[in-house]
Amino acid sequence: MAIFVVAHGAWSAGWVWKKMRPLLRERGHELFTPTYTGLGERVHLASRDVGLETHIADILGVLQFEDLRNVILIGHS
Repeated sequence: MAIFVVAHGAWSAGWVWKKMRPLLRERGHELFTPTYTGLGERVHLASRDVGLETHIADILGVLQFEDLRNVILIGHS
C-alpha cells in the first residue's frame, strides 16, 4: 500500500483529484489532496499574507496531523 499526497497546481484545489481517490483506494492506496489556504473551498482565507510559505505549511500540516510517513509526494502544476 502506498500513501500519496498531492500538492496541487496554482489556482487549483484538492477537490480536482476527487475522481482519483476511489481508483487508488480500490488498489489499496491512500490519497490525500489538501487545498492550500486561500484557494478552492478555502478561498475565504485569502489575504495578502498568504503565499508559498503558507502553502508549504499547509502540506506539512497534513503530514503532521494525519501522522503520515513514507509518503509519495506528487507536485502538480
